[in-house]
Amino acid sequence: MGSPAGVRTPTLLYYLAPRLVIMVHGSVPPTNADWEAYLDALEAMRSKTDAIEDAGLLVVTDGSNPSASQREAMNRRFPIKIRVAVVTASVVARGAVTIFSWFNPLIRAFTPTDFGDALKYLGVDPSRYVEIRGRVADMRLELATGVSGQHPVGDTTVPQLDAVVTRLSKLREDLERRRAR
Repeated sequence: MGSPAGVRTPTLLYYLAPRLVIMVHGSVPPTNADWEAYLDALEAMRSKTDAIEDAGLLVVTDGSNPSASQREAMNRRFPIKIRVAVVTASVVARGAVTIFSWFNPLIRAFTPTDFGDALKYLGVDPSRYVEIRGRVADMRLELATGVSGQHPVGDTTVPQLDAVVTRLSKLREDLERRRAR
């Protein structure tokens, strides 16, 4: 489903919360522009509070990950080791996390069904779990549809939203493949 002329759909979204950074990727690797904007936001967070050293990083991805040069830029700007939880259904992405753990022993991979364990690993207060799940669902929906803003959840459960986002992502990929032909 491409973007309207002149409008770029982001390849990653992030949210800076107290003691937690949330990053959501789709199935497409982040662009250099999106990655640099993310690093700039982290830099601004650090310059205001120095809290980046105490924050956990929650990454939710459909399988994409930053390139080697993007990881290098991250390590150059932030040589500290922070606790990272990567939530993904992708076996390949979880394998990549194992490789990353050789350089940052504080990174761990979790399946989507272990989302609560990922938040626990990051030291998130259980009273925030529902809020964070909702935030992640909003971000995934925004990545899949290109529509920003809060999305009303109502009686819809997070797994139902995840199923919708997954289906929308697949439809988007199919459309983009067809247009490329």
